[in-house]
Amino acid sequence: MNYWTQSIFENIDGVIGLAKSYYSLDGNDSGSSFINSLFQQKIINKKMFAIHFDSFGGSQIILGGYDSSKMVPNVPMVYLDAPYDKQWKVTINAFRVGNKPTFKNGAKSAFYFPEKEALLDSFNPFIKIPHTIGTQVFSAFFHDQPDIRSDDDGLLYGPCDINLYQDISLFVNDRYYVKMVPESYVIDIGKKDQCFLPF
Repeated sequence: MNYWTQSIFENIDGVIGLAKSYYSLDGNDSGSSFINSLFQQKIINKKMFAIHFDSFGGSQIILGGYDSSKMVPNVPMVYLDAPYDKQWKVTINAFRVGNKPTFKNGAKSAFYFPEKEALLDSFNPFIKIPHTIGTQVFSAFFHDQPDIRSDDDGLLYGPCDINLYQDISLFVNDRYYVKMVPESYVIDIGKKDQCFLPF
């Protein structure tokens, strides 16, 4: 997570308290039962998930507390307020592509719009975007990458060289930018010279 101001991105080490009640194949009431069981057996100290993101874009979930070795000194952990449900619910009202205010040709790289509800669903491998704004959003996401193609099923493919893509940051809950790096959305599925883009 990155705390955002007009002039600076302040790095945040991770997230505590983004808890999910459902943790099963079909999402039916297993998370809460699982964590309650661990707590009752005194295996964990608190009914809490702590989620940390490492410098390579991966993550680690710790049950029942947090690991102070994962914290940067004098940098606070982030609490992201999301209700307990089968899907985490947040809002998004902006996104930016890359880390500069404009693309190389001078076009703006940040886009603001009326607040929209977004669902974070651990059971869905796709990043779903409303069809009505899909073309506009894709043209911004892949502004400097002309070789994006869709197949007969509407799935997107592009070159596998992640250096050809930019970070995509979503402005969540009117407070934080959540950054998606190319390593997380350019997926090699063994197709010759083409990688899957899960949008």
